[in-house]
Amino acid sequence: MASQAAANALNRASSLASKKLLGIPHQAITRIPLPDPTKFIKREGEAEKRKTAETQ
Repeated sequence: MASQAAANALNRASSLASKKLLGIPHQAITRIPLPDPTKFIKREGEAEKRKTAETQ
Protein backbone atom coordinates (compact mmCIF):
# COMPACT_ATOMS: atom_id res chain seq x y z
CA MET A 1 0.00 0.00 0.00
CA ALA A 2 2.70 2.47 0.99
CA SER A 3 4.86 1.51 -1.96
CA GLN A 4 1.95 2.13 -4.34
CA ALA A 5 1.40 5.59 -2.85
CA ALA A 6 5.09 6.33 -3.15
CA ALA A 7 5.11 5.19 -6.77
CA ASN A 8 2.10 7.39 -7.56
CA ALA A 9 3.76 10.39 -5.93
CA LEU A 10 6.97 9.76 -7.86
CA ASN A 11 5.09 9.46 -11.16
CA ARG A 12 3.20 12.68 -10.46
CA ALA A 13 6.42 14.52 -9.58
CA SER A 14 8.23 13.30 -12.69
CA SER A 15 5.27 14.27 -14.85
CA LEU A 16 5.27 17.80 -13.42
CA ALA A 17 9.03 18.06 -13.86
CA SER A 18 8.85 17.02 -17.51
CA LYS A 19 6.13 19.59 -18.19
CA LYS A 20 8.26 22.32 -16.62
CA LEU A 21 11.26 21.27 -18.72
CA LEU A 22 9.26 21.68 -21.91
CA GLY A 23 8.26 25.16 -20.82
CA ILE A 24 4.91 25.36 -22.61
CA PRO A 25 1.71 23.41 -22.18
CA HIS A 26 0.52 21.38 -25.14
CA GLN A 27 -2.58 23.59 -25.44
CA ALA A 28 -0.38 26.56 -26.36
CA ILE A 29 0.97 24.90 -29.49
CA THR A 30 -1.01 26.09 -32.49
CA ARG A 31 -2.12 23.62 -35.07
CA ILE A 32 -1.67 24.59 -38.69
CA PRO A 33 -4.18 23.10 -41.11
CA LEU A 34 -2.71 20.93 -43.83
CA PRO A 35 -2.68 22.35 -47.36
CA ASP A 36 -5.32 21.25 -49.83
CA PRO A 37 -3.88 18.17 -51.58
CA THR A 38 -5.89 18.85 -54.75
CA LYS A 39 -3.72 21.90 -55.43
CA PHE A 40 -0.69 19.70 -55.94
CA ILE A 41 -2.16 17.06 -58.24
CA LYS A 42 -0.31 17.11 -61.53
CA ARG A 43 -2.83 17.21 -64.32
CA GLU A 44 -2.13 15.37 -67.53
CA GLY A 45 -0.84 17.61 -70.32
CA GLU A 46 -0.21 20.57 -68.03
CA ALA A 47 3.57 20.52 -68.47
CA GLU A 48 3.22 20.46 -72.25
CA LYS A 49 0.88 23.46 -72.14
CA ARG A 50 3.45 25.45 -70.16
CA LYS A 51 6.27 24.51 -72.52
CA THR A 52 4.34 25.62 -75.59
CA ALA A 53 3.25 28.85 -73.91
CA GLU A 54 6.85 29.68 -72.97
CA THR A 55 8.19 29.04 -76.46
CA GLN A 56 5.57 31.17 -78.22
